[in-house]
Amino acid sequence: MENSSPFDLNEALRQWRLNMSASPALRPDDLDELEFHLRDSVALLQSKGLSAREAFWVAKSRVGTNDALDCEFGKVNADQVWLNRALWMVLGLVAMGMLSTLLSALANLSTVVVHNLTGEERLLGPLSLIVYLAAFIGLLLLVWRSGRRSNGIVWQIGSWMKTHPIAAAIRVFLFMALSSVIAWGVNVFMHWNMPASPFGKIMLWHLWVPCLSAFFWPFVLAWLLVRTARKPVIQ
Repeated sequence: MENSSPFDLNEALRQWRLNMSASPALRPDDLDELEFHLRDSVALLQSKGLSAREAFWVAKSRVGTNDALDCEFGKVNADQVWLNRALWMVLGLVAMGMLSTLLSALANLSTVVVHNLTGEERLLGPLSLIVYLAAFIGLLLLVWRSGRRSNGIVWQIGSWMKTHPIAAAIRVFLFMALSSVIAWGVNVFMHWNMPASPFGKIMLWHLWVPCLSAFFWPFVLAWLLVRTARKPVIQ
């Protein structure tokens, strides 16, 4: 029988705090207070004969689950919760706007390549739309998976932006300006390298994007509401 790896109490406490810090309802001083109680409880349980691993798990269960602490501190720090939600909503809108602009430019550029290689015109519009939608949905899924992890790139970016607000605002402005310039440059390149007929067809097909969004986002909203409603409400 193989020996289990030794339990590192400090690492367990660090991971616990890292997971708890993902909650917008918990301020740094709240985390300090909870960690103090957790350490105190662990020390007390160890003095009664429990191992470090056993003491940590018992003490953590006594402190409360993530959902219970979210609900409790969310009532006290309601302003912080709403500010955090507003932050992620604005970041989401900005990110989707930039991604949509860049992916649209990528889709248009792919049609230029296909047209120059094959001379085909009829399928350029559908091809541009399919490339755009496939890339957008794929990136959306990647962002969703990353956002579900407390150490994912989404949370790392959000944490960095909170600690460097001025630099973050400047970089977002520069990225938005750069994406707009790229999209404008691609459109100019298409206009110069494609006849007017296929260029117009591609632009017409892009009018389907807002129409499809009108059906796509309500389904996403409904799914999120169902997922949220399934979580138990702690009184």
